[in-house]
Amino acid sequence: MLNVFNAPQAAARARVEWSVDLGKTLYGKPALTEDEVVLGSFDDARCQIHRIDQKTGSTLSTVNVHHQGTLEGQLDGSPIVRTVEGSLAGTDPATGERRWIYSPNGYPGALAISEDTMIVGGRNSLTWIKPEGEMIDLAHNLPVKNATGLTITPEGGVLAQTQEGKLYNISPVGTLTWSSRVEAGGPQHQPVLGPDGTVYSVGFGGTLTALDPSGATRWQFKAGQPYVNTPAPGENGEVVASTYKGQVSSIDVRTGAVRWSQDAGKQVTKTFVHEDGTVFVHHRDGLKALDGESGQVMQEISLPEGEVNQAPDGNLVLTTKQGNVQRIVLE
Repeated sequence: MLNVFNAPQAAARARVEWSVDLGKTLYGKPALTEDEVVLGSFDDARCQIHRIDQKTGSTLSTVNVHHQGTLEGQLDGSPIVRTVEGSLAGTDPATGERRWIYSPNGYPGALAISEDTMIVGGRNSLTWIKPEGEMIDLAHNLPVKNATGLTITPEGGVLAQTQEGKLYNISPVGTLTWSSRVEAGGPQHQPVLGPDGTVYSVGFGGTLTALDPSGATRWQFKAGQPYVNTPAPGENGEVVASTYKGQVSSIDVRTGAVRWSQDAGKQVTKTFVHEDGTVFVHHRDGLKALDGESGQVMQEISLPEGEVNQAPDGNLVLTTKQGNVQRIVLE
């Protein structure tokens, strides 16, 4: 069932453009492209891949997957399914058949996927996987152990954060560019690369660390709360840090000075910075828009409880475990 909503009458510019109920139990991570929302469902021991038109919400295709598991993302158009045995399978998007499989020594840990590269973290190595399943163990001899968070750089290298509290910058050919001491992190702590090359890292203790492109620590911000979300850099010299308990802070990228802090309510999961500086805060009950200069709440819209991710065009897609999908336009 497809429902189209009108834009709310408010100063901020977030509106739900369409909403669709798939009637399926969604599992895994959505893959968002310019044109499509790719989702995985798992009902009655059967895995399916659903493709939804990004602009209209219309279902483009539904394919039964021949191997059971949950969607991890998409590599060059091929869904990546984490099987119940712990392997990663490249899947034919038209037939659901397995194209290739990667079976690590032990259950795969951290995972990062870009358009044409997937990097998998193991206990003592990082493996680069290409669209046709070619696997290159580039970093086996590097000191990267127990990577918990991976982010692929524009050049095809990787930022790797470990549970021991180290951050590594590794080149596309597997050489160590630099390493730095940061706070120990877990799977929810992904390094972030800002538009100016600044690297951001958060950890279990609630400290946000900003590092220069050389790996030198520029400043640290202590949130005072342990559950810090992935930071959101903006285009206007700010980075936004948020905590699960609702503290949202805009920080000057160059100095680390706090521009403003706002209590946005409990159970904040993510923040997004619009190109004009407006900060959109996702929490359990919906979305808030905060003025980029003051932090003042400008708009609130209610949403079903679920996960929100940003599409390549800058807009947001909400997915719920119960199968509801919504496109939220930021304009």
